[in-house]
Amino acid sequence: MEGILRSDAFKITVYTAATLVLGAVLTPLLHGMGSALHASGVLAGREFLGVDLHDELGRADLARYFNRAMMLAALIGLWPVIRWLGGHPRDFLQLAANGHRWWHLGGGFFLAAGGFFLLGWGLMAGGIFVPNPKAKPLAEAFFGALVSGLAVGLVEEFFFRGCLLGLALRTAGRNAAMIFVAAFFAAVHFLKPPEDLVLPDPVTWTSGFWLLGHIFHQFTRPVFMAAEFTTLFLVGWILGFTRLRTRSIWLAIGLHGGWVFGIKLFGAMTRRARGLGETLPWIGKDLKSGLAAVAVVAVTGLLVWVWLTFLERDEPAETC
Repeated sequence: MEGILRSDAFKITVYTAATLVLGAVLTPLLHGMGSALHASGVLAGREFLGVDLHDELGRADLARYFNRAMMLAALIGLWPVIRWLGGHPRDFLQLAANGHRWWHLGGGFFLAAGGFFLLGWGLMAGGIFVPNPKAKPLAEAFFGALVSGLAVGLVEEFFFRGCLLGLALRTAGRNAAMIFVAAFFAAVHFLKPPEDLVLPDPVTWTSGFWLLGHIFHQFTRPVFMAAEFTTLFLVGWILGFTRLRTRSIWLAIGLHGGWVFGIKLFGAMTRRARGLGETLPWIGKDLKSGLAAVAVVAVTGLLVWVWLTFLERDEPAETC
């Protein structure tokens, strides 16, 4: 029993459970702070990267606060768990200098975004999605999607592939570590309630735990798993492969950013055709939902494998 309590697997399990509990506790606190800030009006007229901060706070519901609370909880617990495991953050990164970093960043971005844009073109040609008459100007939507894609790719890849995968590699082999991080990556992105769920009003200190229960119930639905979870799991697996193959996160950042950019821009400029419901499991409510998206991501992953296996044969440097 003492050996289990001292094992890395037990410590990482505790970290995961503590993240969920802390995130549920922080949810109503963040919601209260955001609501008070919006009511005060101090951010009225203030913008950041073209986003009206006051309006953004007004549109944020409990589900969005829950998602942000979980990410904050994961970051808060990262340093303590690394110290508990007996190391220092730089020891867990296990990254090397990448002489192809800009090529990986740009090439990965265009490869991922291009695949989703081809999928989007096919969906529009089939009449499933149509141009959104209320869409923002293309330049504004393009810039917003680009900033969002690069920011999300940088932050999430540093956390998931840079830090978390490094932690998992201490406990398990390469494949097992990649599966764990890919599943965790997909699960975190679904830490949001079903769209038809009526959110509690008023928000209380137990609201985060109430949401947590409804969120995990989604994983019992086969259509949900096939439609979205599978796509994100495959994304996480491909990004993990690039991290281990290149011993850097530059290609992962590029791919991740490209996928987010494609989804954001397509979503901003189009909408589902009226009278046409979701055609799950093949096509869902957006570009990342359904088995068609899984197929596009899989082809992208295959192209990445060919790229790294046959087109790049030189190994990265041994040290950062």
